[in-house]
Amino acid sequence: MLTLRLALLLTVSLAASATPTLTLDNPNLTGAPGDTVGWGFTLTSTPILDGSDVITPWLVITDASFDLDSGVFPVGVFNAFIKQPSNYMAIGPDTGNGEVNPWTQAFDDTLQTGIGSYVINDFQSPGDLATGNIVLTFSEYRFSPNDPAFTVDDTIATNLTVSAPTSVLVATQELPEPGSWLLFSIGVALIAIGRRYSDTKVSSTGLPNSPGLGAETFLEPVPSRDSYGAVVEISRQPTAP
Repeated sequence: MLTLRLALLLTVSLAASATPTLTLDNPNLTGAPGDTVGWGFTLTSTPILDGSDVITPWLVITDASFDLDSGVFPVGVFNAFIKQPSNYMAIGPDTGNGEVNPWTQAFDDTLQTGIGSYVINDFQSPGDLATGNIVLTFSEYRFSPNDPAFTVDDTIATNLTVSAPTSVLVATQELPEPGSWLLFSIGVALIAIGRRYSDTKVSSTGLPNSPGLGAETFLEPVPSRDSYGAVVEISRQPTAP
């Protein structure tokens, strides 16, 4: 009788934990309008009852979505990365054919890794919030789909789902820190001083440039002579260096 009770308890326990576990590395995302945010994750296959046997099945992800709570409006556009062929993975016991358990992957928008990205709309206002669940659809197998001996008869079930709660909050766009404004102001002031100094630059003759002739215009001495060829006056006229 005790053995039967223990068996029943084990059956109930396995049935309750038959769903794999999905953990998001950052379930509560925040970004400004126009930003791209996303989810990294850890997915673990857990033991189940397969007939009278207890096994840890192999899982293959077939789809992903961001399902919003009732009455909640989206604040952006979801793009699923995890279902792309380049992200294929058999999650389950390692048989030497590339399986992993658990499967962990960070979000990277450039490499398109992680569950997916969420591009926040440009027109959203700070404080806008979208809440819901990341839902993964998967198939479950009693034999690794990576094994050459695998057949469709090894399929336990398809179109199963596992989910995790999440949210995306629209934040205020970041403004430059006070120190950045100070450096910017100093830079503008130095440029203005440099321009003023350039306008009053002294020529190589030791005399200041004539106003309006430019920083690189010089005054060249020009003699005036009378009818006998004698110098009677020396004037300075602008000339380029």
